[in-house]
Amino acid sequence: MVKSTLALLAAVVSMFPVNAKFQTLHAKIFSGYRFSGAVVDELQMVKHQCYNINPGRSGQYLNPTDGSGALIMCRERNCQGVCTANTDFIRTGNWDFYLDVGTSVLSMKWIAFGLAANE
Repeated sequence: MVKSTLALLAAVVSMFPVNAKFQTLHAKIFSGYRFSGAVVDELQMVKHQCYNINPGRSGQYLNPTDGSGALIMCRERNCQGVCTANTDFIRTGNWDFYLDVGTSVLSMKWIAFGLAANE
């Protein structure tokens, strides 16, 4: 049993390259405009995964390991409903999405335009 478990584990580990790194983006969501008010959510994002968040009006995006792609903010949970994309968030690190979306957002997703390790 132990040998078969170790063999299975070795097979799974070998499927992933050693030098592959996940592309991550640290996000802070604020309750107010221009990064004011309370931090209502804070998370480490990976590309192509939808994140449900507490209602917020602005966000800061820090330390992206990949400077490409767009951030999509949606009015409904599970990246549904009316969504707005922004490609400037990597350069500026900030987004007052209430100004673009017109309301607080409830979900977001970091999408890619190129290839990365976890795409």
